Amino acid sequence: MTGQTWDDLAFGIGSGLAAEVGEAWAWLVPPGWQPVLCAMVGGIFLRTDTGVQWLDCLSGQIEWVAGDVAAFENRLTSDAPAFDDWFRPGLVARLHADGKVPRPGQCYGCLVPPVFQLGRMLPGNVEVAAVREVLVGTAAAHRHIAAMPRGNTMRLRAAG
Repeated sequence: MTGQTWDDLAFGIGSGLAAEVGEAWAWLVPPGWQPVLCAMVGGIFLRTDTGVQWLDCLSGQIEWVAGDVAAFENRLTSDAPAFDDWFRPGLVARLHADGKVPRPGQCYGCLVPPVFQLGRMLPGNVEVAAVREVLVGTAAAHRHIAAMPRGNTMRLRAAG
C-alpha cells in the first residue's frame, strides 16, 4: 500500500445503506448479515452465520473468505494475492494518478461490468460513481443475468 491509506481502498457503510444492500441482493446473500468493510472497487465484506463473505457488486459473485472477522483481518495482512484482488491497490493508484479520486459517498464502478466479456478492471473502464449506485444499483442487473440460461447473449445499450 505504498503511498495509499485505508481511505483510498476501503470505507464503511451505515445501517440504512446496509439495509438497502441487503434488500437489493436478497436473492444472493444470506439473511441476517452485517457489513464488515467495503472496497472502493465495488464490493462489500459481509459477516454471516458461516463467516465472512465477499460480495463483488461489479461481477455479481459472492464467495466465502474467512471463518470469522479475526480470521478475515488476519487474511488481509497475510494473503497478498487476495488483498490485491479485493482492493486492487495498483488500479486505485493508477486511477488516482488519472484524477479519478472518489469523494465521500463515492467509490469505483465500471462502465462495462466485469460480468461481460468486454468488462475489464482497467482504468479506461472504471469510473467514480455513487456508493449507492454501485452497491445497490447493480443488484437488479446481476439478478437478471444470473437467471439467464448459460451461453445466452445480452446486448448493452447506452442510456439516454
